[in-house]
Amino acid sequence: TLLKTISDQVAASLQNAQVSQRLLEVKQMDTLQTVSTFFVHDLKNLAAKLSLMVQNLPVHYDNPEFRDDMLNVISKSVDKMNAMCNRLNLFTHNIELHLTETDMNILIQEIVAELEGTSTVRWHHGMLPLPLIQVDQEQIKKVIGNLLLNAIEAIGPDGEIRLETAWVEPWVMVTISDNGCGMSSEFLNNKLFEPFQTTKSQGLGIGMFHSKKIIEFHHGRIEAESVEGKGSIFRVLLPMASMTSKCGPHLSTPEALLEKSH
Repeated sequence: TLLKTISDQVAASLQNAQVSQRLLEVKQMDTLQTVSTFFVHDLKNLAAKLSLMVQNLPVHYDNPEFRDDMLNVISKSVDKMNAMCNRLNLFTHNIELHLTETDMNILIQEIVAELEGTSTVRWHHGMLPLPLIQVDQEQIKKVIGNLLLNAIEAIGPDGEIRLETAWVEPWVMVTISDNGCGMSSEFLNNKLFEPFQTTKSQGLGIGMFHSKKIIEFHHGRIEAESVEGKGSIFRVLLPMASMTSKCGPHLSTPEALLEKSH
């Protein structure tokens, strides 16, 4: 009887594991089918645009403006296809990181410099000294850039964005806050980091999913707070476990950082 009970329990556990695996495979297939739908639609649009250009090529090739437009269309089409392949890669492969020693303050300043001239929002900075950490700079730029662009879209032309950094062991922390439209608690808690979930009329809902995955591959995390109609706060936390030895223990607390900055 005891052996039969144990046997039944093992069989039930195996069956549950098989059911869970099948459900996971179905979910992954559904996700891939959804992604494929978006990509096929975008590829059809690109193909139509390139096809029209090829049709007009024999007639207008001698026109310098047409040739300039043609090169521009080809260049943008290639960039878009590369971006589409990179996004599809998120669902099928792990992200390959190329880690380099990085001062997050400098990296963030580079990102902000590219955005400040594109909008009329008011920027507020509160950056404390940080240790050097190992990150993939291009991937982290995608994350911070995506969060800042979302904030710009959320606040409109006259809003405010506050960008802060701090060292709170064991994390290097980047905080981005805005006084924009905010998000509902239901969306924040259940949909924010899920693929194909968005509050934007023109969005695909991939950006936050992508960002979360990049940070997780750095063994970090993203935290979010939001109040509908008042604004949002995002925190990116990157671990100091991969910090270079030259940073030393003398900046190990936020208080020490404040003293260092004076």
